[in-house]
Parts: sequence; structure tokens; C-alpha cells
Amino acid sequence: MSRVTIKDVAKEAGVSTTTVSRVLNGMPDCSLEVQRRIKDIALEMGYRANYFARGMRGKSTNILGLVIPFFSTVFSSLYFNELLEALEHVLSDRGFRLMLLLSGSSTNTRFDYGQLFNEPLFDGFIIIAPTKSDIERMSVEKGSTPYVIMNSSTDQIAATYIDADNYGGALQAVNHLIEIGRKRIVYLGGPSDVLNNVERLNGYKQALKDHNIPIDDKLIMRADYDTSPGYMVTIDIIKSRRKFDAIFAFDDNMAVSAIQALKERNIKIPDDVAVVGFDDVQISQIIEPRLTTIHQPFVEMSKKALDVLIELIKNKDNPVSIQPRKIIIPTNIIIRESTSGIKAE
Repeated sequence: MSRVTIKDVAKEAGVSTTTVSRVLNGMPDCSLEVQRRIKDIALEMGYRANYFARGMRGKSTNILGLVIPFFSTVFSSLYFNELLEALEHVLSDRGFRLMLLLSGSSTNTRFDYGQLFNEPLFDGFIIIAPTKSDIERMSVEKGSTPYVIMNSSTDQIAATYIDADNYGGALQAVNHLIEIGRKRIVYLGGPSDVLNNVERLNGYKQALKDHNIPIDDKLIMRADYDTSPGYMVTIDIIKSRRKFDAIFAFDDNMAVSAIQALKERNIKIPDDVAVVGFDDVQISQIIEPRLTTIHQPFVEMSKKALDVLIELIKNKDNPVSIQPRKIIIPTNIIIRESTSGIKAE
């Protein structure tokens, strides 16, 4: 049986191939009634777009590649789940489809960005939270397909970055802990090659300096994504008998793991130890006690990223018309019961 083409659908619907193409690619220029008729006929005839062939002809495929770092708990990560949900919500109104691409750290699973950025299947890419090594390779392995970077920023490559205010968010978090009387504040950080971790650590340190609180390197800890994030590190801190009265965690996953460890050791939250996270994902409102956290505006960041990327795609033949830039979205603190204002002695 031969493949159904746009020409076949147009003939059956009694319209031009251009009209069918625009409707099926999410850019209609006809009435809703005609749009419904075209879609119904395409479905009945079993029409399927040949995106690869379209890309090979240099035409738009309306497919965006979403590149995220691979680690063993990526699909259970609440941060990535909520970011994906926000992107999908925004994409549904733009006529684009999203294809998920996982980039690992090993030689076998990491991307050749030069090859990826010349892949005709994709109109553009959204690169989520690239590591330092990813950025280094992207600076060398180049291609012609437009891309934007979310949840990471650096001056190492000229690109457009869309990110939350990690530094400012960390300042807010630690300032809040200090305001409720905490001085021995643990920074439960993320992996060392994650660029956002550096910014949040710098914000943590600056808040302590602003209040003349000495920085104790023994209270600066690191947890990997591939382990129970934060749980074992918090247990280690408790066992070490280091004095601490608060934890500022790199993200909500780590903060929730820290709360679990504290509760198992009968350490009261927030009376003995106050806890602040970062992201404001759904679990922060479910955990007991509910988590004080820094809110990341995922939907707003997704809209900005897609607006810029679509602009880059439309101006692909004249890329110098759009200058690389950093778009930093403000964060705000959401105060809940894990820091409910009880001052430490």
C-alpha cells in the first residue's frame, strides 16, 4: 500500500496542498471548519508526516530536540518532570513537537554536539542544565542548528541562556535562615560539574559574609544525583557531631531526603534544624513538615526559551541579527513549616 501524501489529503479535502501543510503543521490560515475537515480526512486516510525526508529537503520539521543530562534517577527527578510538563504545556500552543534526547557522561553515551547540531531532523534544540564538560565540548563541536540553553549559564560559549536567578535565590534562602536565628547553616550542594551549583554556593557564601558569619568549609557538602540525594550526606553530618541548626539544599529532592534523615534521628524540624530547598516542586507541599523553598518559574522560563528559539529558527539564515544574551528570571522564597520562624537558642 502506497504512503498517503499531503497531495492525497488535499485532493480529498478539496483544498490546496499549501492549506493542508499549514493546518497539519500548526500554522492554519483557514476557518476552524476547514481545519477540522482536513484533520479528520488526514486521520481517516492514515496520513503520517515524513519528518526525516522533510528535514533532508531543508524544510522545517517542527521538531525540537530536548537534551537533558542522563543519570540513574533522571526519570524520578521532580525537577525534570515539572520542567518537562511546563515545556510541553507551552509547546502545545506553538505547533512544535518535542523529542527527548539523553546525554550521558561516559564516552558511549555522551553526544557529539557537532553531529547533533547538524542533524536535519531537528529545527532547533533546548539544552537543559549542561555540565561544565558539555559546555567545553559544545564550544568545539559546532553546527548550524539553532539552540538555547536552560538552567545553566556561562561565558565560555556565545549562546542564549535562560535561567532562574540561582545566586539571588540562594541569597534569599540563607538570609531567611539567618533572620530566624540560624548561624550554623549547612550547604547541601549538587554535583561539582553542575554550573548552577556554583552560583547557589556563591549566593550561600555571600549571605554569610553579609552577616559576618564565618564560612565553615566543613558545613559545605556535596551529594550526587545517582545516590539517594542528600540522605546519606545528612546522616554523615549527624554522625560527625558537627553543630548545625539549618540546611540549605541545592534542590527540593535533596531537601526532602535531608528531612527524612533528620526525622529518622528524631531531630525536630524546624526547632532543632530548619530546612530550605530550591525549585518549589510539588513534593515541597506534601512532605511533612511542608518545605520552605525557592520558587523556580518553570512556565515563564519555558516560554522565554521557546520564544527565543523560534526567533532563532526563523532567522537561521541571518544569525547575526540576533545577539546571544542571558535572560535571568527572578526567584522568590516560599515560606512553609520547615522554617516556621522558631528561633534557635
